Amino acid sequence: FGPYSIEAWDSGERLLLTSQESGIPDLGFVFVRDKERLYQLLLSKELDFAWPLPVERMPEVREHLKPIVYRELSYGFIAWNPIDPKALAENGPPDTEAELVQLKTDSPHPIFGDVRVRRALTMAMNRDDYNRRIWAGEATIPATPWRAGLPYFTGDLKPLTYNQEEAGQLLDEAGWVLVDGKRVKDGRPLSFEIVSNAGSGYREQYMLAIQQDLRLIGVNVEIALLEPGLYRKRFQFRDFDAMLGKFLSGTQPDMSPIFRSNSPFNLASWTGVDDLLEEIAAAQPSEVAALLDRIEARFQEELPWTMLFEGMSIAASSDSNLNPRSTYTNPLYEVERWRLE
Repeated sequence: FGPYSIEAWDSGERLLLTSQESGIPDLGFVFVRDKERLYQLLLSKELDFAWPLPVERMPEVREHLKPIVYRELSYGFIAWNPIDPKALAENGPPDTEAELVQLKTDSPHPIFGDVRVRRALTMAMNRDDYNRRIWAGEATIPATPWRAGLPYFTGDLKPLTYNQEEAGQLLDEAGWVLVDGKRVKDGRPLSFEIVSNAGSGYREQYMLAIQQDLRLIGVNVEIALLEPGLYRKRFQFRDFDAMLGKFLSGTQPDMSPIFRSNSPFNLASWTGVDDLLEEIAAAQPSEVAALLDRIEARFQEELPWTMLFEGMSIAASSDSNLNPRSTYTNPLYEVERWRLE
């Protein structure tokens, strides 16, 4: 975008653009693969503007630099496995919705086969507090996966709110009662593992915060940080109790890739929306909004996932006079223009 020509190019390292119009500055780009190094270069004023910066640095970025938060079309979540992983290992991923329903009926996960537990654990997580601690209050919690950065929804659907007392009541109803400060059912403690890929500072912070909150209601959480190849293998074979992940939502509310019963990315083995997906595929535009309302309501009723945050990227300037939202330096200019239109 803009009246520039290339002055110099060092492949993968630097790019210099010179302006062809008076009053418009030249632009020099440096390609840095490490986000932390970008942050340090900004602090030392070796760069005027950088993107993206490590999101876990948000509080410090706000204190020392001029930040800009970009809303990504993505979201973070925890997927709960409703099927006993041993049964999945023995039978393999189901090919049809009927097979998946049968497997969930015959071999439910001893903890997450009960929606009351999924709802209780969601309500026991102080997700607004995670937002303040990790994102400096900048993040939002979408009510469903299809609200993250997309303009299609006008209703006031909200995520479940933090309420540890009600969470405890739900666990009592599900048979997980407190014994010496620990939740127990039929002599078994309520203990499970959350897996995530390693190397992400903010994901580690989320898992530690969740572990601390659930401990307050007598639930034990083990954390497993995996290298990416093993992480992918674990979710491919549904070999987990709970999994922390992040997905791009794209620019269309297409739910088939991650929520259709036989999709390889249906991490929660959810069978509740195949019928509505078929209706959406055949619907006229005027009918889509009503169908999306129904599918969102079904999601909140069954809670196959717990939504954690809407994705963000952080840009910042070391020069308080620089306007990084100009069309020449804003990395998401086209996306923001599309949203406005």
